[in-house]
Amino acid sequence: MKRTVSGMLGLLPSDQFRVVVEALWDPFFKLVISSIKTGYTLSNAEYRLSLERILELSDDETECKERDSTEYSHRSILRLSEDDEATNESEKRDDNLLSENMDGLDSLNAQAKKHILQLQSRLDSMERELHELKKKNSSLQMQQFAGEEKNELLDYLRSLSPDTVIELSEPSCPGVQEAIHSVVHGLLATLSPKMHAKPPPPSENMAGGTLNYGNGDDDRAELVEDVSIPFQPLISIPRDHLARLLFWCMLLGHYIRGLERRLELSQLLEMPSDMRL
Repeated sequence: MKRTVSGMLGLLPSDQFRVVVEALWDPFFKLVISSIKTGYTLSNAEYRLSLERILELSDDETECKERDSTEYSHRSILRLSEDDEATNESEKRDDNLLSENMDGLDSLNAQAKKHILQLQSRLDSMERELHELKKKNSSLQMQQFAGEEKNELLDYLRSLSPDTVIELSEPSCPGVQEAIHSVVHGLLATLSPKMHAKPPPPSENMAGGTLNYGNGDDDRAELVEDVSIPFQPLISIPRDHLARLLFWCMLLGHYIRGLERRLELSQLLEMPSDMRL
């Protein structure tokens, strides 16, 4: 979410630059609505991705069990079909490995030598895994240094079709859309207790107003109460305030989807058992 907001509003340092965003009421209203829907979509995608991972893990566990069972049966057959000559050759190979890695341990019995050989094999495997992990971490550090930090959730959203993304952004419970619009109207009213008329720019024919966010000259301007008419106010807000607002809106959308999910589960549990199917 922070990455999305930063990409929209830029990363200029606030202590050196004062960036102000201006827009008419309608575009600003749509921007806030879009931020809430973005958080809603991210919550849906996150939940869907977690379900797909669980299903993949379940399939992997099933495949591993089947593979282990098959390998075990094959090993059993091989053990039964092994003759004394193959056993002697295996023991000779083990003795050669032991002689290479355990000089001076000739006094150990065969069982101890075999146990040490198993430990050596596990150690080699762990060293290979550690080497692969170091390579992976090094690659991630290089991506972060180059500004190409991988975001699995965003990559998952990009892999979906446009119709699927639209479906994830649509509320599943009735009344949610109206509630979001009501919240945004109340939010804008809270942030803009006064809307002030402003002469339109010379290049424009339509009338416009302005909302000076945090200025001390607000009392000298004309109050505009109705923003639904074509005389829309021009809202002016510092970038840092807008960034915090949009991030909060994304969190709100994420939270709304969580409430919907809880409501759906509670309704499902309240249904009779014969109707759940």
